[in-house]
Amino acid sequence: MDICSDNIMNLKEMSNKELLELKEERYAQAEANGIFGKIATVCRYLGNRLNTRYGPKYSWEHDDINIYVDDYGHYMTMHYNGKEILSTHPCQRFIIPCEAIEKILELYPKAQVIAEEKNANTHKKEKERLLAMIA
Repeated sequence: MDICSDNIMNLKEMSNKELLELKEERYAQAEANGIFGKIATVCRYLGNRLNTRYGPKYSWEHDDINIYVDDYGHYMTMHYNGKEILSTHPCQRFIIPCEAIEKILELYPKAQVIAEEKNANTHKKEKERLLAMIA
């Protein structure tokens, strides 16, 4: 994928209805392929948890890629070279296919291992806590 994969002239020739359909189709495909969950996992487990008043929020930055996950607000945004290329916010809901998304998806297995380790540790601590209350 390349940020310029669609010929801009072809896009400019499309009607508003066709552009909206393309936007919705891209979003639906990404959602069906689990792209948003994978990108959010990378941000949560390879990035930093932000100190905020409301709910868990995370930020991950590398090179020209910035990801922000707001678990309290239930949305995520991603910027590449200063351009917003992804938003799951209900008012926007779009994704622009590009090489930055591919780079993030390559990091998903690493983030997944960290997530599994943290979840196993949490489960172990909870079991120890419960056992301490009944034994």
